[in-house]
Amino acid sequence: MEALVEDRLRELEIKITYQDQLLETLNQVVIEQGKEIEGLRKQVALLGDRLQAAAETEEPANDPPPHY
Repeated sequence: MEALVEDRLRELEIKITYQDQLLETLNQVVIEQGKEIEGLRKQVALLGDRLQAAAETEEPANDPPPHY
């Protein structure tokens, strides 16, 4: 009976070890994704600023299309 308890305890310890490793791996993935999201947000903001600046400076041309 005692051997059975020791075996079960050993199995639980192994599972906990694997879960700890998985948790650390997933944590690193979340950190990297957070950094990537922050970079993408900055790019979107920059592109939005560029688009707004371009819209403010350009005036629509009243020239007829080239096929006329």
